[in-house]
This record gives sequence, structure tokens and C-alpha cells, in this order.
Amino acid sequence: MNKLGQFYFITTIIIIGLIISLAVMFNYSNKSDSYQVEEIAKELSIESEKVIDYDTFHSSSEFENFARDYSAYIGEDKEIYFIIVNGINQEAYKYDNGIKVPLSGLEIVGEEIQFSLDNKNYLFDLEAGKNFYFLLIYNLKGEKYVFSG
Repeated sequence: MNKLGQFYFITTIIIIGLIISLAVMFNYSNKSDSYQVEEIAKELSIESEKVIDYDTFHSSSEFENFARDYSAYIGEDKEIYFIIVNGINQEAYKYDNGIKVPLSGLEIVGEEIQFSLDNKNYLFDLEAGKNFYFLLIYNLKGEKYVFSG
């Protein structure tokens, strides 16, 4: 009888091990593409702030180079729209194959910046000084992810 009890004990341990390994395998989560795009949006927000600060203090135009290079860096499956408002100067644009493409649909409404794209309005707070915002749009399997900053 002692050997039969050991057999059941070992069989139980093996079955429990299989159940745990299956549970771990099915609950394993991969970082999705939308998560990676969210990280790109966070990175863009941080990096662009540093470049704009540099431009402000050094009177340079490094931001244009940054915007062009970053648009190429993120890949062709994502689009970045840049919105810059500095007093009466305002522009919205994107880069397409390294070429700056000006966009319409940007206006100041009260204390907000309103940018219209694809029949949708995006609102941003208008603050004193230079305002920079972006829209990062990513289409994945029919779903549209929009990140702004």
C-alpha cells in the first residue's frame, strides 16, 4: 500500500504541474503594438520639450530637423501631426517622406487651439508663449489609436 500512495502522490504533483504551466502559458501577456505606440508618444513628448527649450534659448531651428527625423524614425505606419502656436504665428504640418506638408484646419478659439483632421476636432489649451502639440495616429487592424501631447 505504501507504494500505491507514492504513485498517487507523484501523479498528483505531475497533474498540478501541468495545470500551473498551462495557466501560466495562457495568462502570458505580450506588449501590444498600441502599447509601443503609447511609449513612442511619451518619448516624443519628452524629446520635443527638450528640443524646443534648446531652440528657445539658442535661437536655432533644430526643431524642424528633429520633427523631420522623428517622423522618419517612427515608421510609415504611423503619422505625426505637429501643431505650433506662438503668438499670431501658427502652423500645423506633418512630414511625408522627409518633405514638410503644411496642413489647414488650425485655429484659435477663445483660450483653446482647435485642430481639425479627418472631420474630427482636437482641442488643446492655449498658453502664454510658444505652444507645441502633436497628434500621433496609428491604425492597427482597423482600429485607430490617437495619442496627443
